[in-house]
Amino acid sequence: MERLFTATVYSQWGGGGNFWEDGYRLGRRTFLWWEHGGGGESTLDGSFVLLSAGFLEEVLQAPVPIDLRVFRALFSPLALDVYCWLRYRTFRLGRPCWISWEKLHEPFGTQTPRLAEFRRSFRQALAQVLILCPELRVRLASAGVCLLPCRTDSRGTPRR
Repeated sequence: MERLFTATVYSQWGGGGNFWEDGYRLGRRTFLWWEHGGGGESTLDGSFVLLSAGFLEEVLQAPVPIDLRVFRALFSPLALDVYCWLRYRTFRLGRPCWISWEKLHEPFGTQTPRLAEFRRSFRQALAQVLILCPELRVRLASAGVCLLPCRTDSRGTPRR
């Protein structure tokens, strides 16, 4: 939690004579207090995180529907990453989008340097996600993954 709330998010885009960059911390002020109670339990009573204005503005301007029940059901860090990524990409997707295994390997493959091993891990994580979120539409191929627009929100409710 310390690393998460003290992290700085930085992004930049450029090309064709344009350049844009932004950066902000996730937490403006954080107080985390671990207290160990009886029976080996620990509590965070009295702890708080005050989100930074930049992060809060970004979340409010571009929300992504995430179902916390899915978060609790997924145990693999890769499956959690795949779920968040799929929700983000398919929520605003207007038409099918193909992504090669090589392009997927860049952000997701840090733990698996070999592409064949990454494909296997990614497919397993994706299978876990799709069991919990059958409304997400993904096609796998030897060349990569095809994302299809998702017509529902995170709880399977049709979007308006």
